[in-house]
Parts: sequence; structure tokens; C-alpha cells
Amino acid sequence: HKLHGEKVVIMTHSYGENVVRAFYTWADSNQPGWVETHLDSVFNIAGSILGVPKSITAVLSGEMRDTAQLGALSSFLANGLIPTDARARLFRTWGSLMAMMPTGGTKVWGNATWAPDDPASIGGNASSTGRSFGTMLEVRDGGVSAPPVEEAATRKLDVREAIAAALAEAGPKAQEHYDAWQGLKLDAAAGGGGGVDGWGIAEYPDATRTPLPNAPSFTLYCEYGVGIPTERAYHYLHNSTAHAEMNSCVAVGSAGVSGDAAGGAGVAAGRDTCGVLDPYGMHHWRIDTAMNIPKDAVDCGVAMTQGDLTVPLLSLGAMPHAGWRTKRLNPAGCRIVSRERVHKGTMMYSDPVRSGPESGHHVDIMGNEGVLMDALAVVCGHGHELEDEVHSDIGRITANIDFESEEGW
Repeated sequence: HKLHGEKVVIMTHSYGENVVRAFYTWADSNQPGWVETHLDSVFNIAGSILGVPKSITAVLSGEMRDTAQLGALSSFLANGLIPTDARARLFRTWGSLMAMMPTGGTKVWGNATWAPDDPASIGGNASSTGRSFGTMLEVRDGGVSAPPVEEAATRKLDVREAIAAALAEAGPKAQEHYDAWQGLKLDAAAGGGGGVDGWGIAEYPDATRTPLPNAPSFTLYCEYGVGIPTERAYHYLHNSTAHAEMNSCVAVGSAGVSGDAAGGAGVAAGRDTCGVLDPYGMHHWRIDTAMNIPKDAVDCGVAMTQGDLTVPLLSLGAMPHAGWRTKRLNPAGCRIVSRERVHKGTMMYSDPVRSGPESGHHVDIMGNEGVLMDALAVVCGHGHELEDEVHSDIGRITANIDFESEEGW
């Protein structure tokens, strides 16, 4: 823009959406009109707009679907090289995982009995095992797996309770990172760097609470894959008598969140019964990999939904399809274009690692020929020719979320 006076197109992928949106929100809040002056559009590919559930489990126990479904031999080899507790301690130092914690609360991710993306086949009600996607973590205490039984035998944690449990388990450093990197509603003076309509600017603004900049000529393109089973919720085992890795003292729980969420109370988060504070937390949780319920798409303790293998449809599509089309979150009426790519994986001899030119896979979609053609159209000035293309049931899902209301976020 400085060299030629032309507006810029920014292309993002995955977590890059969160990073770039944080940047232009910050820039426009400090210099009103900056986006309108400098940016033609943002072309977002497979953006983790509302976060990913796997960030919770990575912090909670160092696990996710990728580790839960490894199988016995692969799991033995992986855990031998990088033990689960070591992975958890590593993940708890990553600011990116804190920034990708699910946002939107129970209005987006549901509560213990309901979620907007529960399958239409069950009418938005819990499935035959009492399992709604709104139960982010279904927890069995005692550390022993068992077949699905009556509801009273497990604890059901919604998204906020699951995040609270992960932060309580992860220790004070993780809480510090979460407070800094998540898009929290802060007092403008405490937020640092100004505010937008009374909202303080944290490093990564919550898309469900922070409106797009006042830039009526700006366009936001969102392209993402659909049709691949993607992790959405989890079955967990919790053992409150597990040994803390750092000093072998018995840890009995965490305070600062509800007893149900943290798995007990009586000591400060990340502190064991010897009184030694471990800044990287404790290790009392494991995905219940013995839990398999095919009729409810639960595989190795992981409940699956539609998405792009990494990011569930709810996070990929809810904002471009509905949230950013409301006056509350798009007051200037920026143009929003949402285009879905149905995954059609093919094996290619010349490129056996990736899944072909029509892939909707979270990473391989960057080689999707349709996406590349759209990107070229945008940077060549033909973006106005692109229209919405929807193949999933994202419309049914977003009809269950009231983005226009100010309440409940």
C-alpha cells in the first residue's frame, strides 16, 4: 500500500486467522479507519475462528484424538519417546493453545445436555447414551474405565467447566497465559492498547464479542473443508490420587474452580499435598481410550463431528455464515463470503503424502485447486464474483445460536 497506493489482500490459514484478526482489530482500534484505508480483504483458509476443543485436552492431559487413536503399539512407542505428562507440560507453555481455547461459551458450544450442533437425527437432544456435544468432557472418577452406564455415574462438564478444569490442572503459568492470550472482555484501562466500544483489547479478541472494524469496503472470505470426522468432545478418566510428576507427592485437587470441574478442592491450583507449587501443574486426567460407542461416533474416547479433521464445523463456519452477518458483530456491513469445500481425498503417486487437488483436509486444503483459483480471483480484483457456497448443515446449526443478542456471552 505504501509503495503503490493499492489496498492489500492478506491470506491466512488456521491459527493465522486468529493472529491476523487480532492485528487488524488492534490497528483499527488505535487508528480508526486503518482497515478501510489499507486492506481490501482477508482470505481465510480453514480458520480456527472459535477455537478448537483439542486445545483443552492438550493442556489438560497432553492428549488429543491423534494420540488417543494411535493403537497399542504406536501409543507405546509415542509415550516411550515423549511421555504423556511431558507432552502436557510442554503444551502448557504454548501461548497458541491458550489463544485457541474455544470461545463463545455455552451459547456456541452448548451445555451439559444440549449443543447447537447436536445431530439433527436426535432432534437436538442428547443421544442414546445421554451424550450431547455440549458435554465437552464426560468424566468418570477413580481412573477406571467402564461401559456406558447411568448418567449419575459420570460428571458432565460444559465448555467453560472444561476450560476451568484444564487451567486448574495446568498450574499458575497456564492461567497467566490464558488471561493474556485469550480474547477476554476487559476494562478498557486494564486491557492495554485502547478499546472498541468499551471492550478492552486482549491479544486475541473473541469473535463472538468483538465486532469487525468499521470498514464498509472490506471483504472477509472464509474457505474451509467439510465432510471429515473431527474431534468435538471427550470421555475422560480422572484419578485424584495420581502422583504429581515433579515431586511424587499425592495431589488432591484444585481450587479456583468448582469442585466438579477441578476434580476436588482444598489446595491451590497446581499445588500438591507437600505444599510445593509446580508452575506447570499436575497430571490427574487421561482420555478414556477404551470408550467406543459407534452409534454415537465415539472412538477411543473421542466424540466425532463434522469438520476438516482438525477444526470442527462449528468453529470453521458459524461466524462467516451467521455471526459476522449481524449488526452487532459487523456494524459497518463488511462483505462476508463463506465457501465450503467437500473433502474428496485421492491418492496421487507423485504426491503420496497429501490427499489430492480436492482435499478438504485442514492442511491439504491449501493445495485445493478450487481454493487456489478463488485466491487468485481475489488478488486479481475479481473477488466480487465469488458467492457463498455451502454444502454442510451449518445453517441448521447457526439457527440455534442467537448472535444478535448481547446477552450470554
